[in-house]
Amino acid sequence: MGDKGPEDVLARLGARTATALAVRTPPSSATTRRVIKDTCPGAQTDLALAGNFIRSGRGGA
Repeated sequence: MGDKGPEDVLARLGARTATALAVRTPPSSATTRRVIKDTCPGAQTDLALAGNFIRSGRGGA
């Protein structure tokens, strides 16, 4: 999750501005995991299972 994202999405997620040009820096993957764990227990397991299902080829549209 440490990749760059659209500025408006990062702003809505509360990403801080870290440069003189006010470019938003996305949170680290560890921060994202911690927030998900703290706000929705069990969500990481659900997301991992969904990702495995999609990668298996059975979740395609």
